[in-house]
Amino acid sequence: MSIWNQGHRIKVIAGHYGSGKTEISLAAALDIRSSGLPAAVVDLDIVNPFFRSAEQSELLKSAGVELFAPDFALTAADIPILGPEILSVFERDDLRVLFDVGGDDAGAAALGRYRPQFQRTGCDMYIVVNPFRPRTGTVEDTRDMIDRIERRARIGAAYLIDNTNLGDETTPQVLSEGRRMVDEVSRATGIPVFCRVRTAPEEGAFLISRRLKPEWL
Repeated sequence: MSIWNQGHRIKVIAGHYGSGKTEISLAAALDIRSSGLPAAVVDLDIVNPFFRSAEQSELLKSAGVELFAPDFALTAADIPILGPEILSVFERDDLRVLFDVGGDDAGAAALGRYRPQFQRTGCDMYIVVNPFRPRTGTVEDTRDMIDRIERRARIGAAYLIDNTNLGDETTPQVLSEGRRMVDEVSRATGIPVFCRVRTAPEEGAFLISRRLKPEWL
């Protein structure tokens, strides 16, 4: 059974730009689908025209995961035209849905237009934290980021996701420092840590395969 099957069927993956939101959204949707449940990804990143869920449309299709993306996704136009078909995910009670949101509070603002739907169906918002990315290197900075996302999204954060990494330069020490930092954020905010995301086996971790080029390269 997928860890992502718990809680509300609609989940919002938010966080700082480059924190790994899209990778996690893809991996979570694939994990849900592999457990036998219908899954979908809503590419709601209207901030960055690159490194979107839509980039992996063939992978998702082959796995049986539905993809909903704005018009002009994967183009430099980056015009936030969100089709009405996105509304259908709120009506399908059998469907587990991952909203892949753009970075920071600017990206979270796109959620505002769906507030009535989120209020009706309920949702869980996960904040992805990589302490080795800019603007999330301290507890105070990370708390500020979370506050700004919550205000713009008008949704409270339910969980944190520890996505500590330095790409190919990730070491056990990096992971240990990141774990400590994310745990401090959890204590300071009262938001529990949902999972640790790793690319190599670690007890209790959610394993992923990185499919997108890191956003800082």
